Amino acid sequence: MYFHPQDERKHGVPYWGSWFGTFVADAGDELLAVNSLYPVYRYDSEGILTDTFGNASPSFRQPSRPDPGSFPSANAEYYEWRNSFTTIGGIDVLADSLVVVVLVDQNGDTHAAIEKHYRADVFHLKSGEAIARDVALEGKVLHADTLLYVAWRPTDEGWHIGLFDLREEGSR
Repeated sequence: MYFHPQDERKHGVPYWGSWFGTFVADAGDELLAVNSLYPVYRYDSEGILTDTFGNASPSFRQPSRPDPGSFPSANAEYYEWRNSFTTIGGIDVLADSLVVVVLVDQNGDTHAAIEKHYRADVFHLKSGEAIARDVALEGKVLHADTLLYVAWRPTDEGWHIGLFDLREEGSR
């Protein structure tokens, strides 16, 4: 089956746009696809685009090209600009009713010291309506079913795996 052609926006992002990728999630008889930028594309079982939903939250920092002459040398300011942006790091369907788009904020003034922080935008599966924006995650999402399984490494002691329940009382 052929679906979700290459996103033409890839050609307008910075030359280090190797971060630009496509993520897909199974949602019953539908497929959901999102590139490293919004929107989320909804495809039916035949691979036909039926809908799009979602847009970037106000905190989303899309990468950009520098103005000519902005950085006369490759100094810390240049590397911080080049390595500081938000991208989409995955899409998951939670409890057959929520779509979780994982956002990755990266910051760094050198290639060796890029820090990544994870957040999530949550949408209702059927309507595409935003339910929550910028939900902080401890780390990268490993798996989703009725819960999100998240992994992070806070110290040199080793990795932690936690469960994140978006359906708990008081969730957004």
